[in-house]
Amino acid sequence: MFGVDGCKINLPRKLLKSGYKTPNQDQYYPQGLLSTLYHLGSSFVYDGILSADRCERTCLLAHMERLKSNDVIVLDRGYFSYLVLSKAIEKGIHLICRMQSGNVNKAVKNFWSSDSVDDIITYKPSLAVKYASEKQGHKIELEPIKLRLIKYVINDETYVCSTTLFDAKYSITALSKAYHARWGIEELYKISKEFIGIEDFHSHSERGVLQECYAHLLMLNIARIFENEANKHLPDLSKDKSITIKSQDNYWKDFCGEFAREKINFKNCLLVLGRSLVKLVYSINLIRCYWLDNLIQGISRIRQKIRRGRHEPRVSRRPLRKWRSASRGKTSATS
Repeated sequence: MFGVDGCKINLPRKLLKSGYKTPNQDQYYPQGLLSTLYHLGSSFVYDGILSADRCERTCLLAHMERLKSNDVIVLDRGYFSYLVLSKAIEKGIHLICRMQSGNVNKAVKNFWSSDSVDDIITYKPSLAVKYASEKQGHKIELEPIKLRLIKYVINDETYVCSTTLFDAKYSITALSKAYHARWGIEELYKISKEFIGIEDFHSHSERGVLQECYAHLLMLNIARIFENEANKHLPDLSKDKSITIKSQDNYWKDFCGEFAREKINFKNCLLVLGRSLVKLVYSINLIRCYWLDNLIQGISRIRQKIRRGRHEPRVSRRPLRKWRSASRGKTSATS
């Protein structure tokens, strides 16, 4: 089961010559879309794309080439389209996609306003869909496609998701957990931007920037390998009777059915691994490298509790270092 999501990142100024554009005329640095194919079970990045056109659906179609038949992709709002749906069915890939409200297909709109929570509709695209697909270079035939829609409510917010998984064993609860499991991608981008600083590029050429992006994703995957190994050193709290699970927390089990109470601190994992990265790369025989045990112990030493069900807005008291003038588009530093 995989998730796909994209994040806009600022790029060096010289990449304007390579087709990357600024979001507006007041922006100095161009932007690109970093899209990743993310395995929800292992948290590994399977594929990464840096795109100049910043189209998430185009990147999604490219990610599909990496998948096999019967793989499942979990998508957020904005990804669903008839082109994506038809290409997924053509390749034998299943979709779980959150649907937007508002200007949507008539059958989907009727489901939004109905009392039904699980229904199978016939999705009929309009001619405008065909023209838009041909404009992107895709020739498709407008054939009706059967689509399953589910609806559920969390904290007074209504979610409507579409899927090509019709079997009754895929319940609404299971599908909703699969959708919310994609939150790991959001955490991945937060670590990439705020902690590692992926936007602090050293190169000023497109080739060099691509190398840095791929090296960044490789570093994350190596850290996940050590994180998974360090998880084996965590104490087993599943048999601890003094720890009780509240009924309202049952929803926050992951889609594999596991209920973890603590996890390895991934930021510390990156720090510890970064200090030993040169040894790791240049070691000839890793089996005899006893320092690897010390490295894993250093990673497993720092843990954090998993706090479930948090929905209050996060308020930061950190003083602002700079601000942007909305009228002039200038950046000023605080004194």
